[in-house]
Amino acid sequence: MKRLLAILTAVATAIATGACTKPPKPPGPPGPPKPPADAPGPASSIVPLSAEIRTAYLAYWAAWETANAESDLPDTGLAAHTGLPLLETLQANLVAARARHEVTRGAVTHRISGMVPAIAGGYTVVDCIDLDRWLLHDARTGAVLDQLVDKPSQLTLTTMRSDSGVWKATSLYPQGECP
Repeated sequence: MKRLLAILTAVATAIATGACTKPPKPPGPPGPPKPPADAPGPASSIVPLSAEIRTAYLAYWAAWETANAESDLPDTGLAAHTGLPLLETLQANLVAARARHEVTRGAVTHRISGMVPAIAGGYTVVDCIDLDRWLLHDARTGAVLDQLVDKPSQLTLTTMRSDSGVWKATSLYPQGECP
């Protein structure tokens, strides 16, 4: 859970700081990053996912789960389902996990609410992800590491954009616990 939250926070922070044109504000209390205007919140008009977006979104998660389960960073197909800037952030997180000799195995459960059009094109998928069965393991021994097992489900906003006709996840914004 800590690892996923760190990944989600790092993704949102990297995106937010790269797009910021205002002078930095003094540090405030920590909290979930606010998504930019191209990732509307759940209060927007949510419609069911199209078959094409659902397939691409679940393929992204399957590739991310596979990449996390490997201990030796093979070409997991993550780039086939993930675009920039998210891809670079996820790859950096995989390198860091390998340095700690950690892998994450299991499955993420999805409760997809739907999607909303993203202002700059594409769609934002609104999903409540359950990470209870996605667990950290020692990559050397395979043993499950000490961690929180009954994790709260996390509301995420994932922007999907077409890249040469292929839908890819390009940004991911954690929103805290699911309502």
